[in-house]
Amino acid sequence: MKKVKVKNKSHYLILICCLFLVLGIVIYFIINLIGSENLGNNNDINNSITFNEKDINKYDDVKIFKGKNPDNYLYFSNILWRIISINKDGSLDITTENNINILKNVNYDVNKYVNDIFLNSIDKKYLDKVSYCNDVISKVEKRECKKIYTKDYVRLLSIEDIVNSTDNDKSYLLNDLDYWLNNKSDSKQFVVVNNKIASGDSKDGYGVRPVIRLKSSIIIKSGDGTLDKPYVVSEDTTGLSVGSYIKLDNDLWVIYEVGKDNVKLALANGLSGAKAFGNSSEYNIDKDDSIAHYLNNDYLNSLSYKDMLIDSEWETGKYTDSYSNVDKNIVTAKVGMLSVKDLKLVDNKLGYYLITPSDKEEVYFYNTNSYVSKTNYLRSIVPTISIKNNYKVNGMGTKDNPFEVEV
Repeated sequence: MKKVKVKNKSHYLILICCLFLVLGIVIYFIINLIGSENLGNNNDINNSITFNEKDINKYDDVKIFKGKNPDNYLYFSNILWRIISINKDGSLDITTENNINILKNVNYDVNKYVNDIFLNSIDKKYLDKVSYCNDVISKVEKRECKKIYTKDYVRLLSIEDIVNSTDNDKSYLLNDLDYWLNNKSDSKQFVVVNNKIASGDSKDGYGVRPVIRLKSSIIIKSGDGTLDKPYVVSEDTTGLSVGSYIKLDNDLWVIYEVGKDNVKLALANGLSGAKAFGNSSEYNIDKDDSIAHYLNNDYLNSLSYKDMLIDSEWETGKYTDSYSNVDKNIVTAKVGMLSVKDLKLVDNKLGYYLITPSDKEEVYFYNTNSYVSKTNYLRSIVPTISIKNNYKVNGMGTKDNPFEVEV
């Protein structure tokens, strides 16, 4: 009988030890999870990335980044973004850190633009459709949402994004940029101006900051969300793509359009110095006193790689109420300039001429929001060129490690 009792005691000891071990493991995980959350609940890769609770507002299991400068930087499709929210399903709503263009918004033309020109510059396989409020708002203070629109892949930032991201009157979305907001109004349209929500005239030009939704299945391959080390999305795209940098001789170019057989490039830092557009708004390479003549003669002949350049069509139609007007007129040349319609990826540089006319004596130039200029003013020049897209390249296509063509 005594031996049996000893055996039972040993069983109890083993059971107690196991309970303490399990309890210790539970306590360990509780302690290590306090003060941090996972980036996405339904994505194993995203679950390895943590953020500070102080940077987050939670609404119905949606995590929304807030404050002046949370660690929510993300690099995707050669563009720097900010994560707006981590949704219930693990998908991410993100917006560009900078404006990708400055446009009028007559008949909500900007929404058409981002779902056309901008959407065509990125790979849709990584995207889910966005959702946004489609109600007409009379006052910012009295807004509610009865109509949710879910058919677009791209939207603009909204009043809700600004309000939900604000902490102590500071928001990373209020970063000294002026831009259109997505919300509809019964009078003037909503914009952000001077870091405040305001009303804007649809015929004025304001910045464009697209918002997209990345699928929960995306893989974050590196980064910690800081500006120096943004989260980097793993993509299987290779070769020349929009936003990639390419070095030709000593010149750094950025790809802003990819065609079937060619890519269009804009000089990343523009030309040194400033020049006038000419005596008229016409982009005519045969006019001696025009910027078109200079770019297609003196400048072209100065390039050691000029034989790589191919004749290309440059859209020179007038910009009235829609970006689609720009393709109503075409000029063929070796060297062109960016149009109102083109994505602006040249290091957020401001104050340079565009090829797009406003009238006979004025053309558009890329600035904050006042962007029509007399043609005889001296302004920065950003040349554009077109090359075949079948060149073999080395490098990563980033600004620090650009593609270099194997000649």
